[in-house]
This record gives sequence, C-alpha cells and structure tokens, in this order.
Amino acid sequence: MIIFLDIDGVICTRKGAGWTIDGRPLFRSLVRRPVRAIDSVAMRHLNDLCARSGADVVVSSMWRIDRDVRAIFVRRGFTGRFHEDWRTDADGPLRSDEIRRWLVDHDNPTHVVIDDQLQQLLEIAHRVVLTNNYCGLTGADVMRAAQVLGFQG
Repeated sequence: MIIFLDIDGVICTRKGAGWTIDGRPLFRSLVRRPVRAIDSVAMRHLNDLCARSGADVVVSSMWRIDRDVRAIFVRRGFTGRFHEDWRTDADGPLRSDEIRRWLVDHDNPTHVVIDDQLQQLLEIAHRVVLTNNYCGLTGADVMRAAQVLGFQG
C-alpha cells in the first residue's frame, strides 16, 4: 500500500505555525514564525495511518524537488516508512500524471492520495482524501484514507 503525500496544507499547516484561521499570529513574538510549519498533530495522524495500514509514503509535494523530506520528517517525529522510490517525478503536466507514472512503474499498488487541492488530481479524485489546508491531516481524514485503502480505520 502507498500513501501519496502532499505536504503543504497536509502536514505543514498555518495552525502548526501558531496562526489563526484568518491569517493572524496567535501570539506576538520578537521572532517572526513562518506562515506554515510542520504540524505535530497532523504528523501524529500520518504516523497512525502508516502504522494501521502498513503503507509506505511517496512524496508528491513540490518539497520532493528541493528538500530532504525524509530527514526533515524523521527529525519531526515521523515513525512510518518511505518507499524506496520515495518521490514521484516532477515532469507533469499534472500531479495525477506524475502519480500515474509512478504507479505504472511499480505494478499499480493499492494507494491513496492525500492533498489539500483537487485541481491537479481530478482524474484520480476517487483515490484522493482532501484535507483542510489550515489544520491539515485529521483523524477523520485518516478514516477516509483507510476506506480508500480498503481496510477499517
């Protein structure tokens, strides 16, 4: 099983950075916090989904291009597994095309796509769990992902 994972709006959220839903910081600070930060609650939900499903993570986020996602996630408490081929290509034209190519190259495993935007995923919308980009991955999203993967959450 595979979890195709976007990061911004799924694991990296405004809520995780301490911002309100309308875009204001929750508290004043001399150090400006980023607009988005890795959300520890969303990370716990991802860990839960990985543990319960046994699925490996494949990164479909733009983070796959210029960041060492695996090291960042491990430092931030990720306990799941990344697939050996841990990221999709960035050859477009749509994210759904990148995911489809990855699936063909890996014998089409059972999968779910977790993202906060559907526009580039319309062709595979039946496999997508759409998150709220403010709070990211929630327990309810984990339940929906379990259904897409075909097991009881």
